[in-house]
Amino acid sequence: MRVPVIHDADRLSLTQVNSALADLTGKARGNRLSPADIADGTFTISNLGQSGITQFTPLVNPPQAAILSIAAARPRLLPGENGTLKPAQLLALTVACDHRVLDGAEASRFLRELNAAFESFHIDP
Repeated sequence: MRVPVIHDADRLSLTQVNSALADLTGKARGNRLSPADIADGTFTISNLGQSGITQFTPLVNPPQAAILSIAAARPRLLPGENGTLKPAQLLALTVACDHRVLDGAEASRFLRELNAAFESFHIDP
């Protein structure tokens, strides 16, 4: 299965990625994706969190190297200071990779860095 590709996503702002995603979504829903829209992908993000799915295992879309699944966030209580509990939102992230292209240690490092980025991310009201 070929999936739509946001080309050069690593060089785009979040606003630009969102715009490209909206454009591709519209094309896909209207059955108007061009060959260029599905060519040269290397990494897929599959988000079933908006559907309430709390965990799933993604399958790599050849010839891509890897796919990341993002599941729904779930409220949990975590241990806090001095035996207290603190509320948190936890979500499952799973990466699958084609080991002919990407070493599992690299995938593990990616998940560690992604986890650190999520843990340090804050939105000011």
